[in-house]
Amino acid sequence: MRSLAFRVGAVDHPNARRINKKPMPSAGGLAILLAFVLATLVFMPMIIHKDIWHVSYVRYILPVVVGGSVVALTGFIDDILELKPLPKMLGIVIGAVIVWAFTDFRFDSFKIPFGGPMIHFGPVLTLILTVLWIAAITNAINLIDGLDGLVGGVSIISLMTMGVISYFFLYDTDIFLTMTIFVLVAAIMGFFPYNYHPAIIYLGDTGALFYWLYDWCLVIARIEKCNCSGYFVTCYYP
Repeated sequence: MRSLAFRVGAVDHPNARRINKKPMPSAGGLAILLAFVLATLVFMPMIIHKDIWHVSYVRYILPVVVGGSVVALTGFIDDILELKPLPKMLGIVIGAVIVWAFTDFRFDSFKIPFGGPMIHFGPVLTLILTVLWIAAITNAINLIDGLDGLVGGVSIISLMTMGVISYFFLYDTDIFLTMTIFVLVAAIMGFFPYNYHPAIIYLGDTGALFYWLYDWCLVIARIEKCNCSGYFVTCYYP
């Protein structure tokens, strides 16, 4: 992956805004994307032979993989060409709309904590909230990608917490969601040693945007419907 990054020009050169003292290959997130796609579309269907709510695992995860791939591709192009904010945001919005249109990973309801009611949103508001939520948080978390291993470490902690929540605290057990979360954790952990200090390759926008699109899609999928807001706040606002 380092060789590919140097070959296509996905390189972070030293400047006043960067901490690296020598050119560093970025776009390492492409390795995580490939591992996740291979695991979810090839290996997981080989071991999962049951449907949930009459939906197969491939049908469940394919739109999310497509949406995430659009965002990762946007990040990959940005790592090479340094896109302006508008086309970069457009790629993220397209990925978010794909998720909203073809999955139930939507911000369509929210449980008020401490015994409060469940608030349901209409279709138009659901679209707006879903796209804004994914786009805003994806960009916000992208800003912390400034230290070796920081985004990967935060992602592993938050995803593992969500994995536990998704299995033990949801109204409806969704084993597809839980397994997908831990597949993503495994993909990130495989890359983490190469990104930990001293890093030999950076995530780049390819990885940072990809991480958090999936992270927040998984939150939207079910977590907002569970009665465990304290865990959610602890996980994302330490």
